[in-house]
Amino acid sequence: MKIRVCAVVGIIAVSVTACSFDSQDKSSSSSGSKIERREKDNFKMVPFHGEMKTTDLPLGIEALKKNHLEVSATKTIGEAFDSYKYAEEKKWLETPSENGPHYIDYVCWFHISPVSSAALQEGVVKRGVEIKFVVRGDGETYIAMVSRIDITSDGMRHTTVIDPSQIKKIVTAIYENKEISF
Repeated sequence: MKIRVCAVVGIIAVSVTACSFDSQDKSSSSSGSKIERREKDNFKMVPFHGEMKTTDLPLGIEALKKNHLEVSATKTIGEAFDSYKYAEEKKWLETPSENGPHYIDYVCWFHISPVSSAALQEGVVKRGVEIKFVVRGDGETYIAMVSRIDITSDGMRHTTVIDPSQIKKIVTAIYENKEISF
């Protein structure tokens, strides 16, 4: 009987120790990955956009919309993106932060015609694009990421990050009021 009691106590002690090591490993790796995602190097500027400086404060949606991209020195970001005729629905979303950059997203949904026949066969019923701008406190502004958003007939949302080499093509299409092809 003593052997059974000792064995049970030993198993419980080993289980508790193993669980505590496992939870420590998970918490340290997950907090580490959160820090890595927020580091400056992950928001590298896309070379064709260059830096855009603004003196308009606060650095929010309206300030961003008054700014220019290298694609056009005459047309502002707001003029180009707000008048994009291939988008049936457009919205701007802002995520401000006290000590870091502001994130401003431009999300637009296309008329169903730009969805390719291959996408329709895959069940895509709605397609959009999300452009994530970063506005730093000193006015440095750039596009950090562009994603294609597909909604399928089963209601699922699928997001595909666009390769940085393709960002200029998408932004140029918006500025020139041309259909975006993926």
